Amino acid sequence: MKDGELRELAHIIATAEQDRIFERNAHLRQKIWGLALTLVSLGFWIYLTNYDVVQIWWGVELVPLALAGVWLMLTDRNLPWEWMREE
Repeated sequence: MKDGELRELAHIIATAEQDRIFERNAHLRQKIWGLALTLVSLGFWIYLTNYDVVQIWWGVELVPLALAGVWLMLTDRNLPWEWMREE
């Protein structure tokens, strides 16, 4: 192999490794956002029900939001959100 071919092969390997790291970081950010969504929605619902029991009906909106956060934490695929990606 010539020196230029080795350099090109090293570049391809380094680029693939960098893409893998970026995808992993995007997946970790997705899990963090899912955790935050779950904790905030359930925490807010607990706060409202401690204030007044009638506020339990907020669960109709907040429990699905918490379930969406749990799904974000547990899914194996990365969602195609541009604001979560690195360039």
